[in-house]
Amino acid sequence: MFSNITTFFIVTMVASLLVTGCGGGGGGSASSDSASVVANFQGVVAKGIVKHGVIDLFAVTDTDFSDSLASAQTDSQGKFSIQYAGNYGGAALLLRLSVGDDLAQPTMMTCDIKPDCGAGTTFGEDFELEAEFTLFAAIDELNNDGDLRITNITALTDIAANYVMSQQSTSAASVKAANTQITELFGLTESVLTIPAIDITKAASIAAADNVALKNALFSASILSFSQAGAGQGLYDKLELLRQLYTANNASFPADGVGDDAVSIFEVLDNAIDLAE
Repeated sequence: MFSNITTFFIVTMVASLLVTGCGGGGGGSASSDSASVVANFQGVVAKGIVKHGVIDLFAVTDTDFSDSLASAQTDSQGKFSIQYAGNYGGAALLLRLSVGDDLAQPTMMTCDIKPDCGAGTTFGEDFELEAEFTLFAAIDELNNDGDLRITNITALTDIAANYVMSQQSTSAASVKAANTQITELFGLTESVLTIPAIDITKAASIAAADNVALKNALFSASILSFSQAGAGQGLYDKLELLRQLYTANNASFPADGVGDDAVSIFEVLDNAIDLAE
């Protein structure tokens, strides 16, 4: 399905990943100063493409997600646009994808896992997401009033964001470090937040994407297609297991999985190669 160049780039990561993985980001707290700002966020939710999902913006300090700063919905291509207008004190922000409650237009995901996503849903078909499913992206500080921030939400941004939340840090430096760590772990040359999120089930999307976008999409898809971890569990349970594993390994994944519910970085790479082929 993908070019030999993309597959080659994935394979050559294996050697570098033997020595990849370092500690978490810096701590600190947000500034107490605040200023009135307007900021616009645009992006795509892709693990695979999530249609008609709810997007909320929260301060990272809102640990129970009780005060949404702004809300929007993804369209049939997983795209969203959301605006924040208010007093901003410098704290990091979180974008959260959750499942909507509109029975007439349920939140759907396109299966981007080969050969299937379970329950009879094959690669490229849509299925209804579990009610508890969420995906996050963590955003560092807003730079200027009127900012337009491209912020995609994927499995990779989610793992980084949950690492930030586990460290209970509100600083922009911590968020920036967490996003940088997972970007470097998978050998990507652009931030996981801003790399174009594509639909790897559509030939046109693949043809229009560069190798960085293809690699990012393959890793985001394959990280939840591992064969052993969470066997028999739903998509949300598998994602939660990966979040915990990444945090327990100090912002990395082990080189080799141990036990029935373990996943290794090499298994993720193997699955990405299978998808590429």
